[in-house]
Amino acid sequence: MKALNVIKKILLIFVVLLAVSVISLLVIYRNQIATVSSIKQIDEYPIYMMDYKGTYWFNDFMKTEGDRNFTEFFMSKLTYGVLKNNGATTENSSAMCTCFVCENENGDILYCRNLEQSHYLPSVVVTTHDGTYQTIGTSFIVDSPEDAPELLMKINMLMEPYFTADGMNDAGLAISLLSVPYSTVPENENTPLLSAEEVCRLVLNEAGTVEEAIELFNTFTLDSSMLSSLSACHFLIADRSGSMVVVELHDGKVDVVEPIHDNYMTVTNFYLNSEESSGTGQARYKYVEAALEETGGVLSEQEALELLASVKDPYIHPEWSCVYNLTTGKMYIMPNAQLDCVHEIDFNQD
Repeated sequence: MKALNVIKKILLIFVVLLAVSVISLLVIYRNQIATVSSIKQIDEYPIYMMDYKGTYWFNDFMKTEGDRNFTEFFMSKLTYGVLKNNGATTENSSAMCTCFVCENENGDILYCRNLEQSHYLPSVVVTTHDGTYQTIGTSFIVDSPEDAPELLMKINMLMEPYFTADGMNDAGLAISLLSVPYSTVPENENTPLLSAEEVCRLVLNEAGTVEEAIELFNTFTLDSSMLSSLSACHFLIADRSGSMVVVELHDGKVDVVEPIHDNYMTVTNFYLNSEESSGTGQARYKYVEAALEETGGVLSEQEALELLASVKDPYIHPEWSCVYNLTTGKMYIMPNAQLDCVHEIDFNQD
């Protein structure tokens, strides 16, 4: 009988310890669990949506200096140093794009963007709450190992904020990246190395105006090792006041290109602040400029989507198109130029 009582006590202690451990893990990872639980597919193309709860440690990431392994950094933070790398990767993208800023009939500022590719590229719409501002935007999909279970795919997607392609914050500022030919970038000593996607994340988290966004370009060095020998990026930035610029990291310096029109601006994949105008997308640029000139730079959200869908290139097609209303905070995303399949999203996505 005594032996049986001892066994019962041991089992009870084990159950209590197990329960405490499970509860502790649920408390520690409550935000990550909530984030993974929020992931849903909203379009067959596919497009996923994720509402990111809690931190993804971007402020800590910005405190790193020089070279670093992003995946190791993130996984070490997520697992409190137990794991270093889970093998996740991202889709490679040359980010061929057509972007423009205009206004609608109510005077709202519309930030409009095609991300164009020659191959299938899914996206994730991510809302975040871990910066100075709440943000919403698209990210390049994080790949999981082949034949990985769905849960592992969703866990890998916790890294999505670091792979931002375009977005808007609740201060009414928007940014996106666009490919241009490779050029030397300015080097800021004792600053973190950021990829172009991480630059978008930094700006969305911390800048409420175009002026504040420009100042942030002195706080990092663009990580050239993450760029191909043929491709770099420049950035179209706008805010709800109607201010808009293109920032180009070109020939070792930061060039800020002002718009040539009062109420609209177009950018594709060639340097605007270079005599050679090296790059691609000149035909797309002229097409959009002509359309905006005809309307005086005024389009409704529907007309902006129609213009994005009508941009043609013999070698690429839109993977997704977004129209961000910087005044109202609404986002419209359209997969593969399908005008009958537009999703309207705002910060309160639920």
